Amino acid sequence: MGEIPGIFERVNFVTRMWNNPCDVPWILYVETAKPAALDAAIAIACFDIGDVLRFVFRPAGLRSGRHGRKSRRGGNRRRAKGIRALLARKLPPFKRLQQRKLTQGVKNLWIIDGIGQRLLWWWLIADVASGFLYNWTSMIYKTEQCQMQLAPGAALWVGNSQVFIPLGGWSPVSFNLKSYSRGGAAINVFVYVTGAGEYNLVASVHVTNGFSDPIEAEMRFRVQDEDGVRHIEGGATPIPAEGAGSVMVTATLEKPSSGWAELRINGGALFGDDGAFAIMGTPPEMPPPVKHKCNSIFWEPFQ
Repeated sequence: MGEIPGIFERVNFVTRMWNNPCDVPWILYVETAKPAALDAAIAIACFDIGDVLRFVFRPAGLRSGRHGRKSRRGGNRRRAKGIRALLARKLPPFKRLQQRKLTQGVKNLWIIDGIGQRLLWWWLIADVASGFLYNWTSMIYKTEQCQMQLAPGAALWVGNSQVFIPLGGWSPVSFNLKSYSRGGAAINVFVYVTGAGEYNLVASVHVTNGFSDPIEAEMRFRVQDEDGVRHIEGGATPIPAEGAGSVMVTATLEKPSSGWAELRINGGALFGDDGAFAIMGTPPEMPPPVKHKCNSIFWEPFQ
């Protein structure tokens, strides 16, 4: 898999996903959103020792622009709220630490640090939000329904009732019943056709040997594409005397092509009683997930 993309690459991926959505049930959008949302929630809630130290040592009143001014309504001032104010009321040492005297230079440093922390916070929000959408749409792509739709094509034919004899060498293998055909893949009894994209081909025929001697059978694909005609062999398979077995051949094709499956034997005769020819287009490679790791010692028990 490739490297985990940055924020801008994730946004581009999410835009393409929502412009070209898979036709999947809405329940899948809900199911795939849950793990992506959990990862995002952990990233938002994660804090480390640096955040704790800032919370403890940050002096009070840095964001106010009215330092040193006395309220005209001293008795009606609102009570400070928030976790920091609550701890200051409950813990006198924390209150003294918050209200310690600082030079203006130190205050300015804390103010600059606060601005930087706010900028980093919003950058974290953007990072986690883009990661959540990226992971969500990636998991939608990886569902079985979406993978089938993204594949360049697929086809399946089953059944066989041929008699194979050694005369004439290689004989084309027929498949009697169409199960489905979609996209750039098609089969018509003997002949297959594939369009642009990567396809995996699997052909198999189940045969019976009615003779008292074993028979060796072999299948291959005859493939014709822009480079000409070539053969992809599947290897010899022994069929026991008065027994049965399956002969198979597989191939991976990356160019538009056509052809058929062939079979030959070295003697006697084989009777085909079943078979299957499947073409499966390879869907595009899915991007790696975005992982927001929490390296804080406070989160180790939850990881």
